[in-house]
Amino acid sequence: MAQFIGMASPCCNKEFAENDDIVVCPECGSPHHRACWFEKGHCANLARHGGGYVWKSPLENAIRGYIAAEKLKDRYAKKQADAGKLPDTENIPPTATQEFDIFGVSQREIVSFQGKDNPEIIARYRNFASGGSKISINLLAGLLSPLYQFYNRDRIMGYVLFVLCLPATMLQIQIWYSKTPDLSGIMFADIFQFLPLLLTIFCCLFYDYVYLRLMAWRIIRIRERYGDENLTDEYYQELSFVGKPSFLRMISDLIIVIMVFRFLFSIYA
Repeated sequence: MAQFIGMASPCCNKEFAENDDIVVCPECGSPHHRACWFEKGHCANLARHGGGYVWKSPLENAIRGYIAAEKLKDRYAKKQADAGKLPDTENIPPTATQEFDIFGVSQREIVSFQGKDNPEIIARYRNFASGGSKISINLLAGLLSPLYQFYNRDRIMGYVLFVLCLPATMLQIQIWYSKTPDLSGIMFADIFQFLPLLLTIFCCLFYDYVYLRLMAWRIIRIRERYGDENLTDEYYQELSFVGKPSFLRMISDLIIVIMVFRFLFSIYA
């Protein structure tokens, strides 16, 4: 097992030493310390087996990245030549982190979409994609919903939360403004008031994972329009335009929510 010396174990993240007892997963080829394998009871990458995952050494990934970079440079140079221009070697599109390894999207696509490069967030996303825990504490996502979702241009989740909380809110408004409150309505309001609380808890714990899946779906849809061979600066600029957080978008969505409330209030009040 000398080929694994110096590489990090996917289970304990410790580097393999020369005298370590190493076993290899028969399904995907991931190396483990024998003690880690028996302690865990299965491969550290078990959750990824269903997708046909095959373990690759860091050196192999580096070589693949270099080959991909050279191919992209060749395509760029050919495109410049076809246009009758000399290759512009100083402005060749960057090629780092181009592997689509986070639910089918690359780190660069995520950074462009979010408008920021935060290593902690990327590490959290990689943990989600590798089958790790889906729980990630995000108090703002729950306590400020749906404003937080609107700010992050996650209109799908924002309006889903708004619609789910709407019945409880309208029942409460109807009770407040009713001269003779219906006891059954009060009972339903008491029941429905727990729904916003449950949604708040859900968003505080799981929103980051849900947001990543929705973001990956949106990125893949945009990439399909360009094609894998045309991921130029224009493509990444569109990702930034579509996904970058915006206070103006949040305000516009908030105005829509207020208008809906005013309309419903005029009916039930």
